[in-house]
Formats: sequence, structure tokens, C-alpha cells
Amino acid sequence: MAATTVTIHQQALMVAQEHGVHAVTIESLAKITGIAKTTIYRRWPSAATIVMDAFLEEVGSAISYEYTGDIVATFKASTQAFVNRLSELDGDLLRQLVGEAQRSPVLLHAFMTRWINPRRAMGFEVIAKAIEAGELRVGLDSDAILDAIYGAIYYALLIPVQQSISSDRINFIIEAMFSSHLAAKVDVVSGAPS
Repeated sequence: MAATTVTIHQQALMVAQEHGVHAVTIESLAKITGIAKTTIYRRWPSAATIVMDAFLEEVGSAISYEYTGDIVATFKASTQAFVNRLSELDGDLLRQLVGEAQRSPVLLHAFMTRWINPRRAMGFEVIAKAIEAGELRVGLDSDAILDAIYGAIYYALLIPVQQSISSDRINFIIEAMFSSHLAAKVDVVSGAPS
């Protein structure tokens, strides 16, 4: 990543975390960094999309899926990494980005194409691997499973009835969502479902 991008990302995150996403402007970033506005506009259509890119750069790689042969454990590990990042620093920032995306078609597009859709694609991929491995039955509704699991996280993030997102609650939802979809295991001795 070019030094200019790193500088812009760092400054955008710093301002957003201290003063809110709405405080980040192209003009303020140009002033803080000494980088020309035209250079910034050439790369990003708005200040909010800069914050989105910076957020993705910081958080995205920390919460990828790695299918371990156990779909429940795989989702628990991925969602726990996500919840940890939200609890540490990025929850308020993500909350603000979701709010801003409701008012900005450009940011909504960036949010969907750069954050939501790639994350869903990774979720579909590990579910497909679990089906291929015989762990999950064919024909389950992957969309509904992802909606239930991540819907619970976003609900807790956006409507904070509790101080934090409960890992126990998310784990309960993951177990509930997958329990009825696990393929029957056959006992190798008797040949009967176990």
C-alpha cells in the first residue's frame, strides 16, 4: 500500500475515532496530511469512503474465516474475532459508518461491496466446504443462517440494550442455527446413524 494511502487512512481513523465520522472531510485531511485535495479525490469519492477503506484495512484481515472441519467452531472463531475488534475499538466506528451509509448512496455502495458482500461470500464458502465435507446437509438456507448470526451482532451493535456484545449469546445462536443442519454421522462399525 502506498505511503500516501497509509497516511490518509491513519489520519481519517484518528479524526473519526476522536470526533466522529462526520468530522472527517477531504479538506481537513488535505490540511492535516499536506496531501493535495485533488490527489485525495482521485482515489476516494468522499471522506466517509476513506474512513470505510481505513476501517476495512484495519479490521478486515483480522476476522477472516478458516474452515477447520468443524463448522460451528469455524463460525465461533470468526465471530469472536469480529466481536473482539468491535469491543476493543471499532464498534463505535462501525456503528457510525452504518448510520452514515443510510444517508449516503456512495458510502452505502462502498459498505455493501467492500464489507458486507465479501464477508457473506466468505461465509457461503465455508458453509459450502462443510456441505462438501459431509458435515452439513445439502439444501440448507445459507442466507438465513448468515442473517441470523450476523443480524444478532449488528442488532447488539446498533441497538445496544447491553454494554457489550455477548459471546455466549452469539455462540448460542451459532449452535442453534447449525444444530438442525448437521449431517447424520454414520457409525463405521454398525453402519447406523449415530
